[in-house]
Amino acid sequence: MQVVSASRLTDGTVVYLDSQGNWVESLASARLFEPESVQAGLDQAKAAIAASKVIDAFAVPVAQSADGLHAVSLRNAIRELGPTIAFKTSPAAAARR
Repeated sequence: MQVVSASRLTDGTVVYLDSQGNWVESLASARLFEPESVQAGLDQAKAAIAASKVIDAFAVPVAQSADGLHAVSLRNAIRELGPTIAFKTSPAAAARR
């Protein structure tokens, strides 16, 4: 199983493509693709990239467990959980939230 992930262009937040074609922050809400059908999701991502909604879209292998969906690779598990260090948000970034 795979999901399509990207970074939201406005704030860099990791987002996932859902079954309605929206970009959501929760991996649990992401649309699941079989390997042979993930290209359709990547094509939707290309349109979102062209519309300046997201950047750097790619397929992420995921696994199902009793706790829900989890990224298979360490890199994407870290992306899913957010930054590993705290950082100060600029006043401009805070105003956008």
